[in-house]
Amino acid sequence: RWSSGSTEGGCWIPEMQLSILIVHDEELGKGAFATVFAGEYMGQDVAVKIFDDASAASVLEEAMLVCRLQNNFIVGFRGVSVDAAAYDAYGKRIGPALVMQRAKYGSIFDVLRDPKRRKLLSSHRRWLIFLAETAYGLFYLHSQSP
Repeated sequence: RWSSGSTEGGCWIPEMQLSILIVHDEELGKGAFATVFAGEYMGQDVAVKIFDDASAASVLEEAMLVCRLQNNFIVGFRGVSVDAAAYDAYGKRIGPALVMQRAKYGSIFDVLRDPKRRKLLSSHRRWLIFLAETAYGLFYLHSQSP
């Protein structure tokens, strides 16, 4: 079951509707404790971080952290599932998961590494905007206390 829309630690955790969450097979990234997949929620592209083996408390703790980090220059938090038996709209088991806004062109690393994506920054003006927005996001993240 998705969170009930409660306020935890001063942060609103939105109530998610599993009936409209779709998790695709496209893997966006993988870490030691979770895998991130592309998905759709309410007509928006999202990234769904599915935890391999995590307690509800640890997933909720991470959700609280990302929920407090709201800024125009970082991806936004959409919701959390702490239910180990959660399924998406098509019956795909997802278990504990975080749902985040999906960056249109991938991560900063993806843009810098991929020549096709790097072409998006073809002019000096676009490079300056990209660098400034990246700096704003990093400044915001580093100015926050854990």
